[in-house]
Amino acid sequence: MSENAKDRMLSAQEIYEEVKKDNAELNAMLNAFPEKFARMKQLLSYYESDWMEDMETLDRQGVNIEVMGQDPIYEEIQEQYQTIKKILLTCAEYINRS
Repeated sequence: MSENAKDRMLSAQEIYEEVKKDNAELNAMLNAFPEKFARMKQLLSYYESDWMEDMETLDRQGVNIEVMGQDPIYEEIQEQYQTIKKILLTCAEYINRS
């Protein structure tokens, strides 16, 4: 780091501006969680109710839509679950390092 007080302060100002942006992005992510979780709940609700019947009906008609396969839905459910676990772990590590 520079020996000059003004250079150090200007460097700190740049970092400060980036931290402000980081915080805005973190808040936006936090605010997006309810919508994202609701969307997953909606997909799971459909998957656990009418999905099988709809899939069989459309399959007989020769229709092929990606969500007609169990794997794509399962993979996205697991992807969101694993991502949330990683976010929680990262946050716990951040809090505990103080």
